Amino acid sequence: GNGLDETELVKAMSTYSYEQLRSVFVAYYELADRTLGETIDCEYSGSTRTNMRALFDCVENRRVFFAESFHAALADAGTNDKDLIRLVVSRCEIDLGNIKTEYHNLYNKHLEEDVK
Repeated sequence: GNGLDETELVKAMSTYSYEQLRSVFVAYYELADRTLGETIDCEYSGSTRTNMRALFDCVENRRVFFAESFHAALADAGTNDKDLIRLVVSRCEIDLGNIKTEYHNLYNKHLEEDVK
Protein backbone atom coordinates (compact mmCIF):
# COMPACT_ATOMS: atom_id res chain seq x y z
CA GLY A 1 0.00 0.00 0.00
CA ASN A 2 2.78 2.47 0.85
CA GLY A 3 5.25 1.31 -1.76
CA LEU A 4 8.28 -0.91 -1.61
CA ASP A 5 10.95 -0.51 1.01
CA GLU A 6 14.06 -0.30 -1.17
CA THR A 7 16.37 -1.45 1.63
CA GLU A 8 14.30 -4.58 2.25
CA LEU A 9 13.98 -5.31 -1.46
CA VAL A 10 17.76 -5.05 -1.96
CA LYS A 11 18.30 -7.24 1.10
CA ALA A 12 15.90 -9.90 -0.20
CA MET A 13 17.27 -9.82 -3.76
CA SER A 14 20.84 -10.17 -2.54
CA THR A 15 20.44 -12.77 0.22
CA TYR A 16 17.44 -14.96 -0.55
CA SER A 17 17.85 -18.19 -2.48
CA TYR A 18 16.23 -18.71 -5.85
CA GLU A 19 13.46 -20.79 -4.24
CA GLN A 20 12.84 -18.16 -1.55
CA LEU A 21 12.62 -15.40 -4.15
CA ARG A 22 10.18 -17.42 -6.26
CA SER A 23 8.00 -17.86 -3.15
CA VAL A 24 8.20 -14.14 -2.39
CA PHE A 25 7.18 -13.31 -5.98
CA VAL A 26 4.15 -15.58 -5.76
CA ALA A 27 3.11 -14.22 -2.35
CA TYR A 28 3.60 -10.64 -3.56
CA TYR A 29 1.37 -11.26 -6.57
CA GLU A 30 -1.33 -12.76 -4.35
CA LEU A 31 -1.21 -9.75 -2.01
CA ALA A 32 -0.74 -6.92 -4.51
CA ASP A 33 -2.60 -8.34 -7.54
CA ARG A 34 0.36 -7.40 -9.72
CA THR A 35 3.85 -8.75 -10.16
CA LEU A 36 6.80 -7.39 -8.26
CA GLY A 37 8.27 -6.51 -11.66
CA GLU A 38 5.28 -4.28 -12.41
CA THR A 39 5.71 -2.58 -9.06
CA ILE A 40 9.43 -2.07 -9.67
CA ASP A 41 8.56 -0.44 -13.01
CA CYS A 42 6.15 1.96 -11.28
CA GLU A 43 8.19 2.87 -8.22
CA TYR A 44 11.79 3.09 -9.41
CA SER A 45 13.70 4.81 -12.18
CA GLY A 46 17.18 4.91 -13.58
CA SER A 47 19.79 2.33 -12.67
CA THR A 48 17.87 1.20 -9.59
CA ARG A 49 14.90 0.25 -11.78
CA THR A 50 17.13 -1.37 -14.41
CA ASN A 51 19.04 -3.45 -11.86
CA MET A 52 16.01 -4.49 -9.78
CA ARG A 53 14.06 -5.38 -12.91
CA ALA A 54 16.96 -7.45 -14.26
CA LEU A 55 17.11 -9.41 -11.00
CA PHE A 56 13.35 -9.93 -11.02
CA ASP A 57 13.31 -11.00 -14.68
CA CYS A 58 16.20 -13.41 -14.19
CA VAL A 59 14.52 -15.12 -11.24
CA GLU A 60 11.13 -15.07 -12.96
CA ASN A 61 12.41 -16.87 -16.07
CA ARG A 62 16.18 -17.26 -16.44
CA ARG A 63 16.00 -18.71 -19.97
CA VAL A 64 13.93 -15.83 -21.31
CA PHE A 65 16.11 -13.29 -19.51
CA PHE A 66 19.29 -14.60 -21.12
CA ALA A 67 17.67 -15.13 -24.54
CA GLU A 68 16.59 -11.48 -24.45
CA SER A 69 20.08 -10.47 -23.30
CA PHE A 70 21.61 -12.27 -26.31
CA HIS A 71 19.10 -10.61 -28.60
CA ALA A 72 19.94 -7.18 -27.20
CA ALA A 73 23.67 -7.80 -27.66
CA LEU A 74 23.02 -8.73 -31.31
CA ALA A 75 20.18 -6.30 -32.09
CA ASP A 76 21.71 -3.05 -33.29
CA ALA A 77 23.75 -2.36 -36.40
CA GLY A 78 26.90 -3.39 -34.55
CA THR A 79 27.10 -6.35 -32.23
CA ASN A 80 27.98 -5.52 -28.64
CA ASP A 81 30.99 -7.85 -28.56
CA LYS A 82 31.71 -7.29 -24.87
CA ASP A 83 28.20 -8.32 -23.81
CA LEU A 84 28.06 -11.20 -26.30
CA ILE A 85 31.36 -12.67 -25.12
CA ARG A 86 30.35 -12.29 -21.47
CA LEU A 87 27.04 -14.05 -22.13
CA VAL A 88 28.59 -16.95 -24.03
CA VAL A 89 31.37 -17.50 -21.50
CA SER A 90 29.11 -17.19 -18.45
CA ARG A 91 26.36 -19.50 -19.75
CA CYS A 92 28.23 -22.03 -21.92
CA GLU A 93 28.65 -24.70 -19.25
CA ILE A 94 25.43 -23.95 -17.39
CA ASP A 95 22.37 -23.56 -19.58
CA LEU A 96 23.29 -22.29 -23.03
CA GLY A 97 21.40 -25.16 -24.67
CA ASN A 98 18.19 -24.14 -22.93
CA ILE A 99 18.80 -20.49 -23.77
CA LYS A 100 19.24 -21.36 -27.47
CA THR A 101 15.87 -23.14 -27.41
CA GLU A 102 14.20 -20.17 -25.71
CA TYR A 103 15.85 -17.76 -28.17
CA HIS A 104 14.36 -19.74 -31.04
CA ASN A 105 10.95 -19.77 -29.35
CA LEU A 106 11.02 -15.99 -28.83
CA TYR A 107 12.53 -14.82 -32.12
CA ASN A 108 12.01 -17.76 -34.52
CA LYS A 109 15.74 -17.62 -35.28
CA HIS A 110 18.67 -19.76 -34.31
CA LEU A 111 21.07 -18.13 -31.89
CA GLU A 112 24.08 -19.66 -33.65
CA GLU A 113 23.08 -18.06 -36.94
CA ASP A 114 22.53 -14.66 -35.37
CA VAL A 115 25.91 -14.82 -33.67
CA LYS A 116 27.57 -15.68 -37.02
